[in-house]
Amino acid sequence: MKAIQVHELTSYIKRTIDMDYFLSDILVEGEISNLKTYQSGHTYFSLKDQKASIPCILYRWEKSQVSIDFKEGDQVLVRGGISVFEKETRLTLYVKGIEKKGLGALYKNYLATKERLSKEGLFDEKYKQKIPSFVRKIGVVTSRDGAVLRDIVHVLKRRNPDVSLVLYASLVQGNLAVKSLRKSLKRALEDESLDLIIIGRGGGSFEDLVAFQDEDLARDIFCAKIPIISAVGHETDYSISDFVADYRAPTPSAAAEIAVSKKADLVQGLDLLRRQAQNRMTYLLDDEKSYLGQRKLQLDQYSPKASLERHRGTLNLNKLKLKNTMESSLRKQVDRLGQTKLQLTFYGPKNRLDKENKYLDSLEGKIRQGILESLQKRRAQLLELGQDLEGVQRSFPYAFIMKNNRLVKGIGDLENQDYVELILRDGSVGARIENKGD
Repeated sequence: MKAIQVHELTSYIKRTIDMDYFLSDILVEGEISNLKTYQSGHTYFSLKDQKASIPCILYRWEKSQVSIDFKEGDQVLVRGGISVFEKETRLTLYVKGIEKKGLGALYKNYLATKERLSKEGLFDEKYKQKIPSFVRKIGVVTSRDGAVLRDIVHVLKRRNPDVSLVLYASLVQGNLAVKSLRKSLKRALEDESLDLIIIGRGGGSFEDLVAFQDEDLARDIFCAKIPIISAVGHETDYSISDFVADYRAPTPSAAAEIAVSKKADLVQGLDLLRRQAQNRMTYLLDDEKSYLGQRKLQLDQYSPKASLERHRGTLNLNKLKLKNTMESSLRKQVDRLGQTKLQLTFYGPKNRLDKENKYLDSLEGKIRQGILESLQKRRAQLLELGQDLEGVQRSFPYAFIMKNNRLVKGIGDLENQDYVELILRDGSVGARIENKGD
């Protein structure tokens, strides 16, 4: 048999394993140990069970395929491929994905339920009920034996021992937990004397809290008429119940702190309210006193005596106004009579006759002047026409015709109904053309 080199052997082993279809994509269950992440971003750990372990490498570019956080001691399912590191002939699982054991399907169901209820509006703030400021009776839905109940009782005793607590015991983990929680919550909601309900449990793994991710339980909480505080797990744990409840507390103890005010704070608050009420009452009394004072002044103002005095004053004022009015009226009448006398004097018969005579004299002068001017104008016109007189007399030895102060020289100057003046040797006469003729 021919000997081979070591590297040839390791290369053969690597090729053989790499060509194995089953080993190229395998899902391995185990516990994480020796977990370490280097500056390069690559994470190295071992996956082990009670009998064996295998080295694992999660390269930084594969981390986007891992949707969960994992830590030392976690029980997980690792998906990847087996290969050999030739230099040391070390079998290694190259990781492509990690899921927590038993939580892969649960977590996906949680995300789907959360998204569905969110789209329906069950997480909207507008549906949240206000946590009452003063609580007398609280219902607690949780395990009878867990530390949650003890923590809540301790907080109530410390803050206000007068607050009553009613336990509605329920399973909080396991297959029957959802049914038990819904039944206990229903009993609590039937108690109308409750001011508030706390539902919750202590911390645990995601699997331990799975009952509080139930959709039916979430709808029961949403439809509740009594305010509900959800307190599931630790501060970093979130459940569907937290999102749908009226208030989410990081822990059950914090829920009790939120639900119940300190008795001293209540006393201080009541004292503040008492002082505010007293101040308000004092203010109202002072306001009423001022109002009554104003009403008294009004009553005094409108009493019979005051009314009589006002009427007497009004009468005297009216008397004075009447006197002033009469005196003013008399003065106006005297002035009017004086003006009338002057008008009578100015427009009397004698004065008017004198004016008429003056007017007639003036008119007579104007008429005389007009006649003289007219005669002078006619004379000028006659002189203007005198130049043609001899010729006219030769043609018409008996008369000549004037139309509109112009000499008519022929029949063409005349029309029917024209008014003309016939000038004779011994005078003139008017005439109208009846028939012009041809």
